[in-house]
Amino acid sequence: MIPLRLLLVFIVLVSLPSLAASKKAAKKRPRAAVKTQSSKSKPRAPATDAAKKETPPLPVVPQAIIVASPIGTVGPPRTMRYRREFQSGFGVFTLVTPGAGFNVQIRFLSDDKEPLYFGVDGQFALFQSSHFLSVLPGAWYDLRLAPSPLLTLSFGIVAGPAFTAHTAVVPGTTYAIFGEMKLAWEIDDLASVHGQFKPGIVGGRFAYAMGILIGFRFR
Repeated sequence: MIPLRLLLVFIVLVSLPSLAASKKAAKKRPRAAVKTQSSKSKPRAPATDAAKKETPPLPVVPQAIIVASPIGTVGPPRTMRYRREFQSGFGVFTLVTPGAGFNVQIRFLSDDKEPLYFGVDGQFALFQSSHFLSVLPGAWYDLRLAPSPLLTLSFGIVAGPAFTAHTAVVPGTTYAIFGEMKLAWEIDDLASVHGQFKPGIVGGRFAYAMGILIGFRFR
């Protein structure tokens, strides 16, 4: 009986290392499979990179750049955008004696390239015991002052028949000629304020007018 037991113990001792080795091999096999799967999946990365490289780039849409420009620098000047202009105002008219004066001007632009105007100037003055009336054709040229685009200096000349009443020093029907200088301040595209000085000769006597006029432009 003793040798049989020793034989069984010997067999058990011999078989233990082989069982342990087989268990270790069984544990290592899933890891190897995972590694093989991961190793097989690695080569797929270049394919995705190639797909990304093959995608065409998005088209570039050009964008417009808007640049703000100061007033009066885009397009023709305001004085040349409108072909008709009406001005009227009150002031002082002096012919021998001073009196209250009313002035009306209608101007038409003659050229789109030059601010040259032709039109009619109407002047009425009321004195203490007499009055004066004239309707004179004339011409004007406007100069835009560079430091301020809203200021315009205008030079003009008007001449034609004039009529007076109850004035001993000037005939009832006579002539009149006036030179004119106006400084205009533009309120907007359609309206402006003018300071007027107009010296001249009526029937051989010196006369002058000063006043404030409001102007309106029309196309």
